[in-house]
Amino acid sequence: MGGVARPAHYDAAVELDPRVQASSWAHRIDGLPATATSLLAQLPELLDAAEGRATSILSVSPIDPRAVLRVADLAGRAGRAGPEILGAVRKGSAPGVVAALARVALEGGPTYVKLGQLIASTQGLVPSWVAEPFAGARDAVPPAPVRAVERTLRRSGVLEHVASWDREPLASASVAQVHRARLRDGREVVLKVRRPGIVSTVAADAAYLLPLLRLAETDDRVRVANLSGTVELMIRLFAQEADLRLEAANVVELALAFERAGAALQVPAPIPGLVTKRVMALEFVPGPSAADVETALTYGHAAEDLVQAAVVGTLHTTLVDGVFHGDLHLGNVLINEGGLALIDFGIVGRLEPGQRAALLQLLQAAFAEDRSAVLAALRAFGALPPDADVATLEAALPPPPTMEERMAMLQPEGRGMLRDRMTTLVRTLAASGFRVPPELTLFAKNLVYLSDAADRYAPDLSWIETVGDLVLTTVGSLADPSPTPPPDHLTP
Repeated sequence: MGGVARPAHYDAAVELDPRVQASSWAHRIDGLPATATSLLAQLPELLDAAEGRATSILSVSPIDPRAVLRVADLAGRAGRAGPEILGAVRKGSAPGVVAALARVALEGGPTYVKLGQLIASTQGLVPSWVAEPFAGARDAVPPAPVRAVERTLRRSGVLEHVASWDREPLASASVAQVHRARLRDGREVVLKVRRPGIVSTVAADAAYLLPLLRLAETDDRVRVANLSGTVELMIRLFAQEADLRLEAANVVELALAFERAGAALQVPAPIPGLVTKRVMALEFVPGPSAADVETALTYGHAAEDLVQAAVVGTLHTTLVDGVFHGDLHLGNVLINEGGLALIDFGIVGRLEPGQRAALLQLLQAAFAEDRSAVLAALRAFGALPPDADVATLEAALPPPPTMEERMAMLQPEGRGMLRDRMTTLVRTLAASGFRVPPELTLFAKNLVYLSDAADRYAPDLSWIETVGDLVLTTVGSLADPSPTPPPDHLTP
């Protein structure tokens, strides 16, 4: 499965997955229906392999030679940050541990950059003194050496299909980087290339970093930051990102889900025959990042339509299909003549049917401010063990809103209230020592992102009403086995 399986991808006799057969997105490119069918069939195996990869990384001993060498290298590159971390651990200084880790994130290589990016993206889910020091990690990833990238391209078998490629990457992230290229048949594509040696580096870092953080968390002030839980989540997500075949399957699954939801979202397709574990070719999608609001809106789209497309594409697919983009942020959203385009599908959240039902229950309970129902939904989701101290946890939840606050939640300026309720739940669980399921964390992050996008693009949009309508519609569509489109006012 590691090489370019071109013959299978181009076999016209392949029996197509029914979802692919019904998809106009999949039939845009010659050979894509067979490729999409193949990737969907491989998805369970690829997910199992990613879980095995995460388990292997988390089981590396601190005295493993790779870890010892990595600590020595890190000590040389990060200067006094190592002693700072140990000193902060001994003192039980939570801000000290975080500040030292943030400095390491800028010097310590891909693992720490990835950790820094993940922590920075959880602004609102963790205290500000935890998230803010890591903000600089978003732009702290220098590209891999060109020769190493070229060697990876050649070994993958993809390079022989490439007429030319830009040595300067379009984007450089902690796990992979992206280069523009032109195939021999003239198509403009991007090549996503995994960083050489990244799996071994992450395993070595995890071997000493997790024990250190768990030691620090014997102090309640450090435990509230849930840093060890964040590191473990990062490693499990990394284990999925490390296989670009899994990302290609994510692309297919989400593109089909968006299409069924009627969400106007562009998704770049993987190029048939050019998907391997370490290299993937994708359609090139033009357009500025949604972070550049002024430029993005020059295409003439109604800002409210863009936000509603994002809401439909995220919440409908989450609640109906149980799959959602797990790394939503402005850098992964482009805007062009066609509207919104999503990129970077390395992290995808998936919910089992029981979790989808529990999440719906949780959202409804959050709207109704029913604490008992909130806790029942959290238990059904898997966020609470059977012996959880429910009374103590319920007391830690925010009080129900006043009548004035309830009325304010229906206005555009109240859009942050639902987000704040959901993120408070996640923070309260973590602070109380419960294991927060990664899927719940990723979903809460999406609510934070969508609310922030509404602040930027559609300040007059009633966020609570938009989300509430979609939740109610979803409840109705799940109760009725016949397919039901989203409400007209939510369909761009």
